[in-house]
Amino acid sequence: MKQWFLACTAGALVLTGCSAEDGTSEPAGTASESSTLATVIGQADGISTVASTLSDSGLSGVFDGAASYTVLAPSDAAFEAAVPEGTSLTGADGRPLAIAVVRQHIVPGYLSPDDIRKAVESAGGGSVTMASYGGEDLTFTIDGETIMVAGPGGKSARLDGSASTASNGVVIPIDGVLVDIPAATTAAE
Repeated sequence: MKQWFLACTAGALVLTGCSAEDGTSEPAGTASESSTLATVIGQADGISTVASTLSDSGLSGVFDGAASYTVLAPSDAAFEAAVPEGTSLTGADGRPLAIAVVRQHIVPGYLSPDDIRKAVESAGGGSVTMASYGGEDLTFTIDGETIMVAGPGGKSARLDGSASTASNGVVIPIDGVLVDIPAATTAAE
């Protein structure tokens, strides 16, 4: 029963966050942004690793479309700490890994940090689980005033309240990478 309630709560958030009060497709609470997520991510401070990973992997074009997404964008420092020495997320060899990592940080719909907070509070202050485009669940909780997100292996991060909005979604900076990034292997191993 609890899982059903959480799924309905998360679904309601996605549905309510995707249309404006005046009935247009512009998300409520925005200042009529005309920039897409691809543009907003490319211009945001502190997440250049996410921007370059999206560009190198070919995923940035997805964020120029009409569908709405929420991107939990690890900070540059978080990526630096999470990528093992000798491992690259760029180039032909690193592209599949980069795509897998980034997809785990994207959820469908237009969700602001306030939307996520309200969902967790509606769930009795426990947690809300949402499926990422990486195929794994992300679990959102509240610790004091801080919204936390945990990935499938238990890696967690704090959401930064300074989300950037676009015409087709939201970018929320986080202070960690939600998945383990495997170390590069060589032919000798």
